[in-house]
Amino acid sequence: MSRTARALFMAGVLALTVGVAAPAQAGTAQPVPIKGSEETTGSWVTEDPGCPDILDFGFGLTLHATTVGRASHIGRYTTEGSWCLEYVSTDSTDYPGVVAVTWAWTGIEVTKTAANGDAIEMVGVGDFTSTWYVDEESYDETKPGWTVLAVESAGTLEIVGGTGRFTDASGSVYATESSATGPTATFRGEISYDASNRAAR
Repeated sequence: MSRTARALFMAGVLALTVGVAAPAQAGTAQPVPIKGSEETTGSWVTEDPGCPDILDFGFGLTLHATTVGRASHIGRYTTEGSWCLEYVSTDSTDYPGVVAVTWAWTGIEVTKTAANGDAIEMVGVGDFTSTWYVDEESYDETKPGWTVLAVESAGTLEIVGGTGRFTDASGSVYATESSATGPTATFRGEISYDASNRAAR
């Protein structure tokens, strides 16, 4: 093999090696900021023996919720979530007839699904609390329940994977909700995911 032919051969091998190695870098996931907001479209409570007993009624309660929203990296999405309600305290407020009932949310599981079917799975970590400002006179021992006037909630959600481009996603977000400014929840934090993946259509 001549010197020229040998040089061309080595150049071809080098080009092939680079061509094979380059795509592996496309899936490298680095943490990036994520933020979003959503509005509740539905919520309901069911009895759940796996949740802490509520006020010695002999059963626990799971709160289910659905939302619609928009977020960076997800676009428009819908949410399905559920968690246990654990009673913490009832406190007076500066408003006559209104009390603040505080709950701890435990066992939180949330799925946010993008328009193309890619979904992010989240779970609650640490202290996630919700305070309901309620009409004290409206309490019904048979349910139990009150007429809720306003809600303030806050806590951290950990991203634990999903489907499509979020299959191996990780990260966490801090979520807040305040019905005093409208029925809107917001979240912000960081996410790592492989944007080259997409849900099958």
